[in-house]
Amino acid sequence: MRHAILGPGGVGGLIAASLSKSGAAVTLVVRGEAIGRYPDTLQLESPFGKFTVRVDRTTTVPAVDVLWIAVKATQLDSALGSLPNGNSARAIIPLLNGIDHVAMLRSRYGTARIVPATISVESERTAPGHILHRSPFARLSVSSIGRTLMQGTLEDLQRLGFTCQFIEDEQTLLWASWSSWHRWHLQRRPHVRRRAKSQRSAALQHSQARWLSLRLKAIWSGCQRFSAQIACSRPDL
Repeated sequence: MRHAILGPGGVGGLIAASLSKSGAAVTLVVRGEAIGRYPDTLQLESPFGKFTVRVDRTTTVPAVDVLWIAVKATQLDSALGSLPNGNSARAIIPLLNGIDHVAMLRSRYGTARIVPATISVESERTAPGHILHRSPFARLSVSSIGRTLMQGTLEDLQRLGFTCQFIEDEQTLLWASWSSWHRWHLQRRPHVRRRAKSQRSAALQHSQARWLSLRLKAIWSGCQRFSAQIACSRPDL
């Protein structure tokens, strides 16, 4: 299988290194001004192992079986300039958060070519060609429409340590993975959990204070109206 990675950052680099380790042909697609900074190797440090693999580099997507898109959602439109011909990839697998990108990609390259997927992982590119996979897991979920093409690839990734599955319902696919990573992220970083709890507590206190203020204003207004009614009915007071 021939794979191209558009966006070889933390997630894209992890996928690229893992695929190459499994014996696939992998090409990194990078910006023209950055290609000189990328070596022809990827070094991965991961709970799954530490290894260095060879990869190709280019500025435009070559003819491949699978194009993995791992750029940030805000960079997607500009990154697609590297894919002038959608027919160069048999399948396009976007690994972006959210759901809006799926419809956009299908409108450009056709419904059948786009295979929605998500990955739950913490991984970063510490330098060009160096990927640090921090989380003890990498959970890859792929739409079942890609089963025929991707079955062997997912089996290869599972042998490395990934947890892989095909999911029938795309809405479930696109939201469940983010929720799983978010729970782990809060457990992994207590200060984030404490900050979230503190923010909720502050919001509750603010809400309670506002409610009390409104109640006091209502009581005071009622007292004023009552006093005015007494004054009108008893002018001798």
